[in-house]
Amino acid sequence: TPRDNGVYTILVTVTDDVGSATDELIVTVNNINPVVDVGRDIVVDEGDVVIISSSVTDVSPFDEEAGFSYFWQVRDADEMVVAQSEAPTLSLKTVDNGVFTATLQVTDKDGGGGTDEMLITINNVAPQNVSAGNDKTITEGSLAKFVAQFNDPGSSDTHTFLWEVVADNGDVVLPGNEPKFAFIRGPVWNNAEDATKDAFRELIDHMGERMDVVDLPPAFDDAHDVHRTIYCADLARSFAKLYDEGRDKLSGKLIDMIEEGQKTLAVDYNAAVGRIAEFNEELDGIFDGYDAILTPSAAGEAPVGLSSTGDPAFCSIWTLCGVPALNLPLLQGPSGMPLGAQLVSHKGDDARLFRNARWLVESLED
Repeated sequence: TPRDNGVYTILVTVTDDVGSATDELIVTVNNINPVVDVGRDIVVDEGDVVIISSSVTDVSPFDEEAGFSYFWQVRDADEMVVAQSEAPTLSLKTVDNGVFTATLQVTDKDGGGGTDEMLITINNVAPQNVSAGNDKTITEGSLAKFVAQFNDPGSSDTHTFLWEVVADNGDVVLPGNEPKFAFIRGPVWNNAEDATKDAFRELIDHMGERMDVVDLPPAFDDAHDVHRTIYCADLARSFAKLYDEGRDKLSGKLIDMIEEGQKTLAVDYNAAVGRIAEFNEELDGIFDGYDAILTPSAAGEAPVGLSSTGDPAFCSIWTLCGVPALNLPLLQGPSGMPLGAQLVSHKGDDARLFRNARWLVESLED
């Protein structure tokens, strides 16, 4: 049994009373890749230090004796590399919540490689040791300044602050800051039904100074085309097997989008993906002045029945940018079905989005 890969020569000599004869043959032994095991998926909390040990076995004792090279890579849900290492054991300081994939590639002395991966689910941990400071005694009419302190195991988390001053009789002297909204019509506003436009005009008037009408920058004029380029190409990739094996069972609309995606050039796809960062930079400028964006969820009221979910065009830009969006049935259409108002917040600012949504719902109920 060969203990290592390589080329071996086997000689056989046959001898009788007169003499001998020899022949040989060549045996080529192929290398077998090492077997890698990084263990089961794990769940940890923000701030924890994750240590992952690996197990590597190889049928060749010579490969094991020579040792292996290791390459760890940790990617987030967007396939961005957040950590890498060349040590047999991975040590990872968790700084943000999310689901991450840790992949280990092991290479033996002959270039044979084995791979294994695991999922690391990191739970968010709320800010801890929040302190508004020491009690104060001040003179009536003087300015009081308060500085909040806290720590958060998720060092990559972003935070918002909400101060509230309550008198000893329970009266709220200073409520938390009321949010201000930017109403955005978007490139598909002309597709909105008249009832939708009328309902949102009424809502804007009702909100008064808490809401401004804001136009998206010109960069968004072709945002729906960019979204479609990425969407159809991804459909073509994700549905490739279903398309190849069961095209006759797919809807005509889905087939058209898959075939459109199959024709998308890599350079066009990559250019479209690169535009996402540009769009988010433009949104940053809007969120510098407003707490959230308000925009329709759809062109009209929810359709009656289950035959259609409606036109998603009013959601496409926010999906493309990866920003959190929350749909609130604040308004009602002429058929009595909901007219959705879509609330959009800064990327990664989900908690603030929910607070603003609660404030908006409660203010309209009042």
